[in-house]
Amino acid sequence: FSNFENLTNIRINGFNLGIIQRSTFSSLQNLKLLDLSQNRIERIEMSSFFQLNALESLDLSKNSLTEIDELALNELSSLKRLNLNRNR
Repeated sequence: FSNFENLTNIRINGFNLGIIQRSTFSSLQNLKLLDLSQNRIERIEMSSFFQLNALESLDLSKNSLTEIDELALNELSSLKRLNLNRNR
C-alpha cells in the first residue's frame, strides 16, 4: 500500500484473508475507515495496525477471529467504532 498513502477508506470484504500481519497498513496514515469484514481472518498480530493514528472505524465482523494480540489495537488512538460481530 506504499503508493496509496492518501487513501482514507478501504474496504477489503470477501477476499478470504486469513491473517493480518505486522505493519500491513502502516503506510496508510490518513486512513479513517478500514473494512476487513467477511474474510477468514483468524489472527491479528501485534502491530498489525501500526501508525494508523487517524483510523476511526475498524470492521472485523464475519471473520473467524480466535486471536487478537493484546498490543494489536494499541496504536489506534482515534478509534471510535470497532465491529467484531459474528466471529468464532
